[in-house]
Amino acid sequence: MRQKLIVGLGNPGLSFKATPHNLGFQFVDALRKHWQGPKFQLHPALKAEISICVKEGREIILAKPQTFMNKSGLAVLKMKEYFQINLTDLWLIHDDIDIPLGAFKISCARGAAGHKGVLSVIASLKSQDFCRLRLGIRPQQASSLNRKSFVLQKLKFSQRIILRRHFPQAIAVFEEKLLRQ
Repeated sequence: MRQKLIVGLGNPGLSFKATPHNLGFQFVDALRKHWQGPKFQLHPALKAEISICVKEGREIILAKPQTFMNKSGLAVLKMKEYFQINLTDLWLIHDDIDIPLGAFKISCARGAAGHKGVLSVIASLKSQDFCRLRLGIRPQQASSLNRKSFVLQKLKFSQRIILRRHFPQAIAVFEEKLLRQ
């Protein structure tokens, strides 16, 4: 069976840990725990932390690029080439400010809609023929939201609770879609 590469987008460093922009990192951390995979290990040549899990006989590579969000494509390209991953076996997990907090959507072969990390990946791969799990971060009072500063602010406790409550459903839907591919 073919390997799958699941890349959670985020920014490295403790100062970004609990920000909306690091939801991709948080989700792949949750997947690793759910699948009881090994701890993430830094692979400097790939510019990423990697955990290789096995689920229903499939090898699934979970990754957290250690580049900043707008340079994610560099790491994704390195991992795609190193592991010889087909674009159809590549998934990005990332925050999406156009989706309400706690909701999620799966999209395949679509544009970045302005997300800098996704734009970087599309530019590096010269393709958008991969799938994405888009995790909603838009708060209820979003009318006068400064998007750039919001995605780098720490999540409020109430927002973290909402996300934590919705992760199991997102994991279940994602896992089913992933394993049917």
